Amino acid sequence: MEANLLPSAPKYKNARISLLIVLICSLINVFALFAGYYFYFSSRIALVLVAIGMQVDVTAGTTFFKFVFAALAVASLVPYLLSWIFSKKRVGWMIAALALFSVDTLVLLIDVPYVIKGGDYTIIIDIVVHAIILFELAIGVKSGFAMKKEAEDAAMQEQKAQAENDETVSENDESKTRSAVVTREKSFLGAVVPFIVYVNGREICRLKNGESQTVNVPSSSFELSVALNNGLANAKKTVEAGEEEISFVLKAKMGFSSSNIQITQK
Repeated sequence: MEANLLPSAPKYKNARISLLIVLICSLINVFALFAGYYFYFSSRIALVLVAIGMQVDVTAGTTFFKFVFAALAVASLVPYLLSWIFSKKRVGWMIAALALFSVDTLVLLIDVPYVIKGGDYTIIIDIVVHAIILFELAIGVKSGFAMKKEAEDAAMQEQKAQAENDETVSENDESKTRSAVVTREKSFLGAVVPFIVYVNGREICRLKNGESQTVNVPSSSFELSVALNNGLANAKKTVEAGEEEISFVLKAKMGFSSSNIQITQK
């Protein structure tokens, strides 16, 4: 079953979309912050790095460090990019994204008192947005594991259906039969004890001394076995598949320490 047909797939897809939005907005903000603007749904760590670079430039009277720290900010987004790419097939990368954004949220919460002290209350919106993203990523992780289980269940159902189909085919093969003549040679040995004839472990006939019977046997390969009714002798023979009529001659023989049965196919 394809992943996009699994019940949990839409939620997992939404989590990956949220991750992509964070990545895009964060990348835009690395440079938009130079002009004093930034978008929500962004990595706080990337913003902090750019802000540090700009502050160093103000202190040093240069314009060099903001680009250095902007490069570091872009580098900090690489794990998000990798998580987005590889989470398509592995839920472990969605877990990594959740862990990364949890750390980012912690940095945001540490920054809250200082920002509010400066009179900027818009950081509350950042907190709400971060909470939404965290929720989406957490749902993504849960859905990812659910998808894995759904895929395993679907595979088991498919295997079960295949097994049932194979069993049906096997039964259909066994339903094709051919004629077989089974003859018991006359012998003084065990004359009063019937021969019991089996096909694949299922009894098909009983033969008295010198008796012959025509029976139906599978066209597919099968095991022919014969036993004395008293259980003192038995024999087995594997018969190859075929369509033509076959015949068997059964003969009781005296061995050194016990009796046995000889099966001859003609």
